[in-house]
Amino acid sequence: MNEVPDDDLDFDEDLIYTYRGKLFTGIGYEESDGRRISEIRYVNGRQEGVSRDWHAEGSLSEEATYRQNVLHGRRVCYDTEGHVLLEEEYEYGILLSKVERDSDGEVTDSFELKPTDPLWNTLADFRERFKW
Repeated sequence: MNEVPDDDLDFDEDLIYTYRGKLFTGIGYEESDGRRISEIRYVNGRQEGVSRDWHAEGSLSEEATYRQNVLHGRRVCYDTEGHVLLEEEYEYGILLSKVERDSDGEVTDSFELKPTDPLWNTLADFRERFKW
């Protein structure tokens, strides 16, 4: 798979990414002190698939799934010890659920999208229209 530094990618106001004037398919990455600190997968210029970020010492910091440039799937954030601090689930960029934990694993906050939420109808419309 084609991998290029983030700094070599261009993007427009719609966040469509190109490399040397062509829609980019591959992985854009950033490094610091010789270590990868982030990577994002692109297909035809859009974020598509799993993106990852790492803490400075090398452990995974965040993992999120994108489809057509929007969060679509799980997003998980970790502390430097690998404990899950945040779990979110998205569809079409709309937050469906969230669980936040402290460093001891105790739930400190949670959220679940309900049918009474104004975004519920938007989500239903997106599901019907896009069918991802």
